[in-house]
Amino acid sequence: MTINKSEGLILKKIKWSETSNIITVYSEDFGKLKLLAKGVQRPKSSFSGGLELFSSIDFVFYKKEKKDLYILSSSELKTTNQLLFSSPQKYGVASAGIELLDKLISGEEKNEDIYFLSMDFLSEVQRNDEKNIKKLLWAYALKLFSYLGYKPRFEECVICGKKEKSLKVKSTGFSFFSSERGGLVCPDCASGDSFYFRLNQNEALWIKKVLNTNLKKAVEYNLQNKEVKNIGNLILDFLSYHAGLGKELKSLEFLKKISSAKVPSERRKIEKEATRSDG
Repeated sequence: MTINKSEGLILKKIKWSETSNIITVYSEDFGKLKLLAKGVQRPKSSFSGGLELFSSIDFVFYKKEKKDLYILSSSELKTTNQLLFSSPQKYGVASAGIELLDKLISGEEKNEDIYFLSMDFLSEVQRNDEKNIKKLLWAYALKLFSYLGYKPRFEECVICGKKEKSLKVKSTGFSFFSSERGGLVCPDCASGDSFYFRLNQNEALWIKKVLNTNLKKAVEYNLQNKEVKNIGNLILDFLSYHAGLGKELKSLEFLKKISSAKVPSERRKIEKEATRSDG
């Protein structure tokens, strides 16, 4: 048994017993870990208040070989990101991003780029207006895919290699994207029975810029709501094809319900139900 220290972001918590929880953490030094927090639900627990969803912690844990559940020894709260709970939209977007991270990362694979990207994502969702946060979600997803080796190609046709200037339909300015091929396809190659997403110039430019800059820049580019929706559908299709995920993400269902709720009381009811399922 070894004693280890790290910094981590809390992705999930589930009840393990009357007094204990299992915490899923994405750590800076060890990747994704499952930690047993014994006695965390007792009134005088030293963990109280510091093991909530979206929080970042410094922690010490005991690691045994050939075990995938470790014992959390101690933790110290770094950031809470509690403002994410004050808005159903922010809560939904943050939950969707963190759920995506949890689903895509299968084990203890250290990746500091992903760790700091995820920290930045929650920070940016917390500080930005609700009108911008879906752009942050899709920007986070694109950059997360890229760090995992699924970066879509927007510089040239993925079939024939034609450069960017040849990728648009001259009469409309639209570009074609293939999830199967993993990038843009020129008009000459976009034929046959294959399915392609149509992207207007603004959508294609936004994706290209997001892939090559930080999350803060993602909200600076203007997109109409229908453009954000089209980009989101493209990303979910890309995710479904390459990682087998998408429609089953519970947090996306929560976002849809919140967006369609007609009165504040409906939004509050949906939010309470989602919060109970997380705890």
